[in-house]
Amino acid sequence: MTESTTTTPNRSLNLKTETPTPETCKSSEHFNIIMNKIHDFFNEKKFCDVTLIAKDNIYQIEAHKMILCASSDVFLGMFGGSMREAAENKGNLDIEGPILELVIKYIYTASIELTADTVEDILRAACLLQLTPLKSLCCDFIVKQLDSSNCLGIALFAEQYNLDDLYKQSETFVCDNFGKLRKDEEFFKLDVYQLSKFLSSSDLRVDSEEDVFRSLMSWIDHDKTNREEFMSKLLHHVRFPLLTPKFIASCIEPSCKSIECERLICKAYKWHLLPEFRLSLYTEKHTQLRNFNGMVMAISGWSANGGALNIGLYYPVLNDWIYKSGIPALTFGREDFGSTSFKGKLIIAGGVLTTTKELTDRVDCLDLKTFKWSSLAPLNTKRKLFGMASLNGCIYAVGGCQGGVNFNTIEKYDPSIKQWKYVAPMNYSSPVLVCVSVTLNKLCVSIKTGQGMSTMYHHNLYDPANDTWTYDWLVTNDNLVGTGTVSVFSNDFFIAVAKNSILRYNYVIKSSEVISLGKTFVKGDCDHCEGFGDRMIAYGNNLFQEYNPFRDEWKTMPKFENTQGKVLLISNQSYNP
Repeated sequence: MTESTTTTPNRSLNLKTETPTPETCKSSEHFNIIMNKIHDFFNEKKFCDVTLIAKDNIYQIEAHKMILCASSDVFLGMFGGSMREAAENKGNLDIEGPILELVIKYIYTASIELTADTVEDILRAACLLQLTPLKSLCCDFIVKQLDSSNCLGIALFAEQYNLDDLYKQSETFVCDNFGKLRKDEEFFKLDVYQLSKFLSSSDLRVDSEEDVFRSLMSWIDHDKTNREEFMSKLLHHVRFPLLTPKFIASCIEPSCKSIECERLICKAYKWHLLPEFRLSLYTEKHTQLRNFNGMVMAISGWSANGGALNIGLYYPVLNDWIYKSGIPALTFGREDFGSTSFKGKLIIAGGVLTTTKELTDRVDCLDLKTFKWSSLAPLNTKRKLFGMASLNGCIYAVGGCQGGVNFNTIEKYDPSIKQWKYVAPMNYSSPVLVCVSVTLNKLCVSIKTGQGMSTMYHHNLYDPANDTWTYDWLVTNDNLVGTGTVSVFSNDFFIAVAKNSILRYNYVIKSSEVISLGKTFVKGDCDHCEGFGDRMIAYGNNLFQEYNPFRDEWKTMPKFENTQGKVLLISNQSYNP
């Protein structure tokens, strides 16, 4: 008789057993090994239990039911229920044989080779089989191929198959390149619903609202017999408040024959001629600039002794400031200089050097992406207390003085030749130049003359197209601190005056009115004023305020934190870092 003994596990590794909590361990290789083995079974046609039949009824692929059902709800419904396919273990698919083979191999391997010739058919198959990851791969591939020759077709394809992300990206491309696409053959293939969708978009990037109307007319003229009936429907998407009465009368009115079109034109004229009825005529969307993604740039910390600059960038979309601090000041500190924004750069020109008190002709620019300084060609004339503005890809330096001499000269910087050259001079010269702004594609130069009770402000227009001036199109006697054009009202010019009011001048009816400050306006001295798209931005008493002409009201913008030293306010409608 043998004595029974109790055996214990052989713990030759002598590991500690006191740790009470077990550790869950996972192998990253396990599933890969299994899927590779299943893929081998697929290639060798081992254990296959279903047959997929392609569109031609000839191309057949044997596969594993469990793998297919786990990958696609379409296969799960086909083989996992009471359908005929489940009983017969066969399924017919409306997919071409070679494409079906690529898709099934993707199901087993999670990889697929995409080409420009196959991606569209593979994406259709992925949509049919509800293979979301494969759809994403195809859409990512297509986005990389987006260009002006295919973006409209891709947008329509994405809309047809409910590919939201692909549609948004292709629509964005269409809107960003609309100026080119409206001349492309694909544009003329759009139906009226598709065209309406694009024309109504606020993201459409066009030089002016005139381009929207011209694209509409080119689409109609391409097949006038069948498309002319859609004229009034499409005209509803044109933002008439952004067009001048002259353009409406000369370009739109002759093209309109229906009663509905005439009603739209009459409504547009009423808008321009009777400002008091504007709120009842259009929604705010119809008065907003398209694709306006600009910013307001405020610079503080500027002093005669130099020092670091603090730049705040205000984006209306965010309704907040983004700060860039500690930016090096100019090596040559200066006062009484001119400044403007130009193609993503801050331009500082002329003025008085703080070290020597001498006038300078230096022109420096700060890149708002790299925040590094560089130099441009010097001015032809050393000047101070002058105005600057950018228009049509050039920079203008206007007026100013040197010693006891007041200038009426204008210099234009042309980046294509990297030089300044003189253009037609003004009739006026003044030791105080109030403002240079851009309106109606012209420079508006506001000059102060006289003193005391005889002080007058002369507003003059310079047309760069023919190098000519229009003098005294408006004369005011209020203490002027800034001017600006709010582009949404294409016939209105806005002037900010120091007694906290805004003067609106209408080009068409040639009359002016003082605009109500509104209940939300915070009173205080106004130091700066800038037109900003369809808004006016004013700065004073360390507060930034925004005026909405459509609503005739002010609102206080988020607080600008860096207000030490001199503050420069520059609006920039095109730069988007």
